Amino acid sequence: MKRDYRHYVINRLLDNYEKSKHLTGNNMINRRVTLPFNPEKFPDYFIDSIHAEKEFINREMMELEQFNLIEIVWVKSQKNHLIDKIFLNVENVPQAYELVERIPLLDEITILTNMVSQYHGQIQTGWIRRFLEDSLDQLEKKKIPRWLSKDYVQTKLLLQALHGIELQVGESLPERLFSKKYLGNSKVFEKQIRNKMISIYKKYGMSEKLADIYVDQNNEGVLQEIGIVRSVEELCVYGSLVYEWNGTQLDFSSFPFGVTVHSQLMKASRVTDLRAERILIIENKTVFHEYIQSLSRIGNLLEKKIIVVYLGGFPGPDKRFFLRQIQDKFDKNGLQIEVQFWGDIDWGGFRIFLHLQKSVFPQLRPYRMDTATFHQHLEWAETFTSDYQAKLEQLLENTDNSEFHGLIREMLCTGKRLEQEAILL
Repeated sequence: MKRDYRHYVINRLLDNYEKSKHLTGNNMINRRVTLPFNPEKFPDYFIDSIHAEKEFINREMMELEQFNLIEIVWVKSQKNHLIDKIFLNVENVPQAYELVERIPLLDEITILTNMVSQYHGQIQTGWIRRFLEDSLDQLEKKKIPRWLSKDYVQTKLLLQALHGIELQVGESLPERLFSKKYLGNSKVFEKQIRNKMISIYKKYGMSEKLADIYVDQNNEGVLQEIGIVRSVEELCVYGSLVYEWNGTQLDFSSFPFGVTVHSQLMKASRVTDLRAERILIIENKTVFHEYIQSLSRIGNLLEKKIIVVYLGGFPGPDKRFFLRQIQDKFDKNGLQIEVQFWGDIDWGGFRIFLHLQKSVFPQLRPYRMDTATFHQHLEWAETFTSDYQAKLEQLLENTDNSEFHGLIREMLCTGKRLEQEAILL
């Protein structure tokens, strides 16, 4: 089956037309819309052994010229035999669109502008408004924004998802529940909208602090910032902390193995009392439980002076809200509190530390994340790849990580990284 060269040529010419100043009426020097004939665009046309193909293409082009859609420029002394280039007849552009059954770009822009405008008036959330306003500005300049699509179903789904975030008003929903509620299907968001949404938020909504933290991270943390979670956020808390929820005082010190705090409780409750001198935030759940059991063995005096929190990776908005309440309570009482973070001795552990330090606890210090601990448990450390090595080397370029620079150099020398659990062995 032969290729439809008429459609191919007209579509390429229309592509060039839509990129030109003809579309906006600013073509002051009357530059023509051109498609050169060369081996890159028409390889079969220049193969002598398939002469019949060249003749077929010539006939197709001459037919388009008879329809007054194009003008053929032949190679000098090769008329009716070898085409040099083709010009689009811009006076008959509507007929060209009709021939290839293609919607004119200006019509597409009008449709997309109406779709975006419909939602723009319903949105108050800053980053979503910035995205919509930038999209309208680009459409006014006759450009289709990067995240909008000529597939209007996809664009409609994206706009519905953005509107859903607006309606959440700071609340979080599991990803599939969000998708079912606002897009009508539990898997549509994950499969079709998720990556676009993350990219839009990174450009229009993410602060410089968060952008620096989430670089090269998986995107679950970014979704949490938006208000969409893969699963409900939970913290485990141990120590002398009193929480008030719905008029009820919850004294965490009454629970010798700690308390699991649901994300809804984090947002709906407030810290009313703290009787601690130190906060230790732990990345790993197993280490958290082992540590509080060790406190019980040491005795009650030490237990009453510490709050221990299991974090479980990068803290989303709900976890940060909970932790800020603790920091704010000490600040309000004019008290200084020692805050430490204990994580893996690896790239992720360093990044979580920096995230907490920038977003919640500026006085944060590392705990058991030093060269002595690293060498003491080196036999249990794991090797890393060259790609991972490059990520560690990049941390050395950032002065924010300076307290870990010595440790990072030791890791690079040994080619090893150490997980928290190894320290328990």
